[in-house]
Amino acid sequence: LELELASIKKGFFAFSGSWCAPLMHFTTNTQGKNGCLDEINNAYNQLLNDTNVETIILHAEWANYHKGFRWNDENYATYLFNEKNTFDFTAAKLEDNILELEKAIDFTFEALSKSEKDVLIILSVPEFEYHVPNTLNPKALFANKELLHLPLDSYENRSSEVNNLLIKYANKYEFDIYNPSQQMCNTQSCFSHNDYGSFYTDGNHLSLLGASMLTPHIVKILDN
Repeated sequence: LELELASIKKGFFAFSGSWCAPLMHFTTNTQGKNGCLDEINNAYNQLLNDTNVETIILHAEWANYHKGFRWNDENYATYLFNEKNTFDFTAAKLEDNILELEKAIDFTFEALSKSEKDVLIILSVPEFEYHVPNTLNPKALFANKELLHLPLDSYENRSSEVNNLLIKYANKYEFDIYNPSQQMCNTQSCFSHNDYGSFYTDGNHLSLLGASMLTPHIVKILDN
């Protein structure tokens, strides 16, 4: 993406972290998934007030913050939103994640809208249950090649509720939206690879090949 944006004379800087939702005042108390509340809030404070930043892109595996887990993850996380960063998890429930997530999306999107910057919301990429490169390896033992094609229904069952929230508030604040499934799925399945290799470095993080498939579409939106 950085190279493609350079071709239209735009710079690019990525800020990310493991299990860090790119939303303000939104966190969990689950160990291993709660380490970046201050970093995210500080990043927003800087971005919203930096006149050199013209465009902000938000992307995440959004369903993680709704469902509270990735595939094969037994450490389910509950999330809360609180504008004052005072969180009481004693009564937090997994089924309430979507309500807390909606509050955080609305609050964050409103703050972005007030900054008068251009904003692009990128929805979740399909997530696979297994390590894609390892399963593609012709020497892999007991590899189930059927796993390399994810039914579209499975992607939608995991992601549609949070995707709909993102679309709702992106429309409310007149942000651009991009759905990677347009390039990674057909009407029946989502794909993990092509003849040139894997779209993923594991089961949910894009490889250079996977990213290069989406980049031209993102740049086209940013260049309009």
